[in-house]
Amino acid sequence: MKKITLLFALCGFVVSMDAQYPQSLPIDYNAFFAASAMGTDPVLEKAEYQTTSDAILANQWNRSGKLTSGEGGGSSPLVENSTLSYSNYVDNNVGKAIVLDPTLASLTLRSTIYSLTSGNEYRGKAFYVSVLVNFSSALTSANDFFAWDANHTANSQRGRVFVKSVTEGIQFGLGYNGQPTVWSSTLNLNETHLIVLKVTPVSTGDEVFSMYVNPQINETEESTASLLTTITQPAALKQIRGITVRQRPSIGGKLAGIRFSDNWTDVVKASSVDLPKLSSPVVGSASSVGAESFIANWTAVANAVGYDVNVYLGSYLISTTNVNGQSVESLEISGLMSGITYTYKVIAKGDVENYSDSDPSESSVELTTLDPYATNTINTDFGDETWGEIAQSQPASGTYGSTSVNGFNLVSAIMYTGNTRGIRGETHVNRIAIDKAANGGSVTFPTLNSVEQIEIHAVAGTAGNGFQLKEFNPSTNSWSAIGGTYVYNQASKDRSVDSIYIISISRAEPAKFKIENPTNGAIYITQIITRTTNPTLLDAPVVGEASVVNSNHFTANWTTVSNASGYKVLVYQGTSNVKTVDVSGQATASVQVTGLDPETEYTFKVLAVGDGFIDYADSYLSAASTPFTTGITSGLDNLSGLKLTVSGKSIRASETGTFDVYSLQGAKVYQVKNADIAETALPTGLYILQFTGDNGKQSTRKISIN
Repeated sequence: MKKITLLFALCGFVVSMDAQYPQSLPIDYNAFFAASAMGTDPVLEKAEYQTTSDAILANQWNRSGKLTSGEGGGSSPLVENSTLSYSNYVDNNVGKAIVLDPTLASLTLRSTIYSLTSGNEYRGKAFYVSVLVNFSSALTSANDFFAWDANHTANSQRGRVFVKSVTEGIQFGLGYNGQPTVWSSTLNLNETHLIVLKVTPVSTGDEVFSMYVNPQINETEESTASLLTTITQPAALKQIRGITVRQRPSIGGKLAGIRFSDNWTDVVKASSVDLPKLSSPVVGSASSVGAESFIANWTAVANAVGYDVNVYLGSYLISTTNVNGQSVESLEISGLMSGITYTYKVIAKGDVENYSDSDPSESSVELTTLDPYATNTINTDFGDETWGEIAQSQPASGTYGSTSVNGFNLVSAIMYTGNTRGIRGETHVNRIAIDKAANGGSVTFPTLNSVEQIEIHAVAGTAGNGFQLKEFNPSTNSWSAIGGTYVYNQASKDRSVDSIYIISISRAEPAKFKIENPTNGAIYITQIITRTTNPTLLDAPVVGEASVVNSNHFTANWTTVSNASGYKVLVYQGTSNVKTVDVSGQATASVQVTGLDPETEYTFKVLAVGDGFIDYADSYLSAASTPFTTGITSGLDNLSGLKLTVSGKSIRASETGTFDVYSLQGAKVYQVKNADIAETALPTGLYILQFTGDNGKQSTRKISIN
């Protein structure tokens, strides 16, 4: 009986040991990147948590349930065949790589978790995770991209790995729940690095987080050669329930070779077999080079199962495209920018069992994509019928679509109907509507051969909305903002006109620019103008009151503007521009405007004209004049040189006399004698004026009092 009891006890002990973890350790690419763990290729996430308390979706990658802070925004990271390799590491070039695509992230971030457990099995001892990382771009600010998680829905990240760009490379840091205080030495972009995290989660007491950067595969844990830092904090992680990856805007890279275990040896493991490498392909020159694509060519390699084509912009690896088949010797590469110089290298892929991947080939000769729309200047007119289909209604956010037209690349942006008044008196027909930041709205310009000034006419819609102008930097393979965010202009909004943003930027060599929407609402672009000069914007004139108002003409008056070559006088009936008069000469301060309708209310505005936007740009329109009303056609008017002017509630005469004002029903409502001005203070409306000069001259007319 004792033996049987002991046998049962031992069996129970063995079972409990086998069942202490939900997964068999170590967990490697076979589990992290199993088909059952991922979404539909090439999407990483298999499912989505809707709240932070959803039941576990175990052994797979899922969207965070922490949605209120934006971590569920953007799009799922994508995956591709892994090409990451670190000297002698066991999981080189196998499984999949997670692609951190800066164009797929939301305004904040996207958290994706591999959910291990909803219990407390992973605590009370040390646990380790290793990951291969290769970054193509990063920000100068610190941003985390990889972490332990105390909850299976990714709402309790601790021991976060950060990356930031520095001069000539990147640095990694470890933060407990905030910014790191210790950073690695400067490491290369576009190079694969190995990071190992260690933690001992406990329910009470202190937890110690450690981070190792680029350990030697034969290095023991006791060696501190690669130990970056340790962080000691009161227990907050408490247990490991998942491993989180974060995709962020403007951070590009790949993660692969993830290994999780309860011992150092499992996660820093050497390859068991030193497989022979395939020969490197010999690359040829690119063919069929277009504006956004080319065909890469190479010689086939014996025993290869396929090829990876790596495309470079300078020293930056910007894409890897895989093709299966030993005999394949060419591949079309697409999704490039026009007018940019690229190179490529080809890697022959081994079968992992008999051959490892080749070293990269020699670099191809440089190729430059075509740029048929490269131009000296841009001056858009969205109403000239060359911009394709114009949407008659604005689509729901997230459904804008993308297109290329006239050399402009519209991403989550559409041509949209509508007339907008311009701040220089023009009318813009149609506009580009750019979707909000979460949907990646942007408009990329054709290449500019040179530029000194960019002028963007925009309507921001509501306070806080706006746009950023960015320039592409081929040396860093990144877009850099020019200035800050150009936001909603209340003064323009109040006047129901667009806003003009004038940006001085001197580039003597070809340059590429784009407008991005970094805000949470739509932005509308009504015109884009670029110049090879940087003219100074003239001041707007200050208008006076209309004078010498008659039945069909008046005199417009304004203050002169320094450096103006002339002026434009725009006459309005309500909000409609009914007449424009061009005037030459900087010192000119008035002009008679003829051909108007009698008994009609008008206003006028004045614009100062520059020298053709060489040294001086045309001003914005002045504010509107006080409304005035032309007189009735009368045989008594001006027959003897008498002139009457109505402005607001004031009536002026060219000589003294008696002003009698009657209602339209014939009742006298105002009189003043022996005066040349009548300050009536009458209610707004139409009246009959009878003026009798002291010398007997008379005029009777219908007037409008405002």
